[in-house]
Amino acid sequence: MRKAATAKTRTSPTIDAEKRLRQAAGFTLLEILVVLLLLAIIAAFAGIRIVGTMERSALNAATAALVADLRRARSLAIVHNAPVSVRVDVGAPSFGIVGARTYKVPDRLKVTVFAAATDQTTTNVGEIRFFSDGSSTGGEVTFAGDEAREYVQIDWLTGRVAVYEEAAR
Repeated sequence: MRKAATAKTRTSPTIDAEKRLRQAAGFTLLEILVVLLLLAIIAAFAGIRIVGTMERSALNAATAALVADLRRARSLAIVHNAPVSVRVDVGAPSFGIVGARTYKVPDRLKVTVFAAATDQTTTNVGEIRFFSDGSSTGGEVTFAGDEAREYVQIDWLTGRVAVYEEAAR
């Protein structure tokens, strides 16, 4: 006599399967803390990059404004056939064409000026004069931040303005 085979048909998950599903359904506290730690590290690096970029932008803006004032002063001296000066105040810190608006340099930048001794009005203020033939008294203005430094050099013979950059060491 043959025995009949019986088959069991499952219509719902067993208790073991339900237990496994509940265990795999979420994240552990440790996993969440690891992800938050990684996000905090990435945010810290991004913050450092943003601060460095802001300083570089302030440095470039101050340099561009000074170069524009110096070139304008040279042009005015030639056109009006009279000396025109650009005053740089290290203490304030600010600069501008004498008798015109002044540019306030952001406090996070350090400004130094190297000018002729006769054009040093005080210990904090120096002037660079341009003459009617395009020449100047010459000099150098430096803008320095934590990450970089830019030099604006004025040639005494030609009045030519040049910018040089230096990265942090």
